[in-house]
Amino acid sequence: MQAQRLQSPRDSHPAKPANKQGGSPGLALSLHLRRGVTRSAPLFLFFCTVASPAPPIVAGPTTYLQSLATAGPGSVIKLKPGLYYGGLRIAGLSGTADEPIVIEASDPRHPPRFVARPGRNTISISDAGYITIRNLVLDSRNVPVDAVKAEGAARFAHHITLEGL
Repeated sequence: MQAQRLQSPRDSHPAKPANKQGGSPGLALSLHLRRGVTRSAPLFLFFCTVASPAPPIVAGPTTYLQSLATAGPGSVIKLKPGLYYGGLRIAGLSGTADEPIVIEASDPRHPPRFVARPGRNTISISDAGYITIRNLVLDSRNVPVDAVKAEGAARFAHHITLEGL
């Protein structure tokens, strides 16, 4: 096969169908098999829908933990400005390389503030992968805990991206 050319309805003579089987005029694929010999075959177009990303989930200090519980690959959780006293426990959550789970400030100019608590790390990560956390303020208040920790009891924590903390 030497060349392929798409033939549109304008290329066909109006009185003749686009293919030799008597099909309706429309798109046809012209195959140039040898010099001077052309065969037409109907061209079937397959349309597939591409899923658009889910809209971001906007959460505040009283709703963000529930939003985390329902997050999956491609989820974007935008946190409203405010004080967050419950910490950010990321456990058993995994995105994918193409669709990480993103947790970020809804307004980077006014980021949410995560306040440290005695005996608990501010951001605790266990059994999680492909997570991006960005544009949060971690307020230690001189409490002797880790701001971000991949917990030692976890089986894994991989592909965790921290930006603007």
